[in-house]
Amino acid sequence: MKTLIILMMLSFSVSAETRLIIPFLTTHIGTDSYNEDDIDKPFNENNYGLGVELEKDNLLYSAVYFANNSYYNRSLYASISKEHHIKEFSLSYGVAVATGYDYLTSSGVVFTPVFAIKLGNIRIVTSYPFSHTFHPENIDPADFVNVQAVIGF
Repeated sequence: MKTLIILMMLSFSVSAETRLIIPFLTTHIGTDSYNEDDIDKPFNENNYGLGVELEKDNLLYSAVYFANNSYYNRSLYASISKEHHIKEFSLSYGVAVATGYDYLTSSGVVFTPVFAIKLGNIRIVTSYPFSHTFHPENIDPADFVNVQAVIGF
């Protein structure tokens, strides 16, 4: 998966706008903890990471590394989103794939739709209401809200 992400980024980098992504705050909607081995554990809300984003023709291609995801595992996220600019802010929607979620799937890989709003250099990304709508049987249905700094270079 890492190779695919790198090749995707390189293939678009020639004619795309490039941005640095710095996630700095995460919260969870639905529950603030998960149950592992009959022990309630709080979600990690300090999901610091670093990533890169390319924009070409209002499509956003991004890859972000998290040292500690919500379940305290290393994660690599890749996403593709369609962005719509409306005056000084933008809205986007797309799909993300992430590694490091062994607690949720046997492969540790999860897919989720993502929705975002961006104003200036700040973007708020969420998966809400996906988990609650499509996975209500999950023991710990939780959607995330992540705040990111997005800096062009």
